Amino acid sequence: MNRSSNTARGFTLVEVLVALIVLSLGLLGISSLILNALKANDSSGMRTQAIILANSMLDSMRGNIPAATGGQYNTTGGPGSATNCVNVAVSAQCSASQIANNDIYNWEKKLAVLPAGTGNIAASTVTGYTTVTITVQWDDTRAVSVFSGCPPAPATCTLTGTTQSVIIQSIL
Repeated sequence: MNRSSNTARGFTLVEVLVALIVLSLGLLGISSLILNALKANDSSGMRTQAIILANSMLDSMRGNIPAATGGQYNTTGGPGSATNCVNVAVSAQCSASQIANNDIYNWEKKLAVLPAGTGNIAASTVTGYTTVTITVQWDDTRAVSVFSGCPPAPATCTLTGTTQSVIIQSIL
């Protein structure tokens, strides 16, 4: 009787189970990589949006130089307000100050796209040159929690420094 030819055939159930475990661990690792990449992509998308918003306000200031050099775009923590003269007939023209106030109002509404988005504008004139600093901040807890090593919820983890910011400086 030849027993060796009978034992060399096919796979055993244990070999199949080990292969399935190795394959499932590999797939879990790949799905974790994809999830982290999506969160990093979300964070970079928010940074891009913040840069676009800061540049948008800088362009508005360049279009209204008298108000920008006069410090009327400087934010002091109070919100801007909608100006009625912007979207009406040409006969009702806005002053430079009203345009600046309306630009700030619209910009602050657009900042709401970012989670806890806030903005600050500071313009100062020294020796005839006006330097503008525009800061946009937002809460990036989601991405920071992924890359800081904190465990996912329901575990507790105290994150500090989750606010991201973009600062643009320019001379008008």
